Amino acid sequence: MTVEDPTVWTKPWTAKHQLKRQSDAANRIYIEPRCHEGNYGMTALLAGARAAERAFAQRRGPDPATQCLGGCGGFAGGFADEGEDANPVR
Repeated sequence: MTVEDPTVWTKPWTAKHQLKRQSDAANRIYIEPRCHEGNYGMTALLAGARAAERAFAQRRGPDPATQCLGGCGGFAGGFADEGEDANPVR
C-alpha cells in the first residue's frame, strides 16, 4: 500500500505486510480465536469493563483506558508467526 497525500506527508510512503502460507495440514482444523459466538464469558467481561468505567467516573478506581485488557504479553494484539505459540490447535 502506498500513501500519497501531499496535504499530510512530504513524500509518498509505502507499507508492506508479508503473509506466510501455513501448511495444509495445519489449516485442516482452524479455530477462529476472535469469534465471540458461544462465548458465554463475554457478558461478564463487558459487565466488568462497565463497572470499571463507573468506578473511575466516581473517582474510586484507575482509568480503564490505561489498564491492560488482555494484550499484555503473549500475543500482544497479534499472533505468533513461529514457535509453539504459532500453533492454534495445540
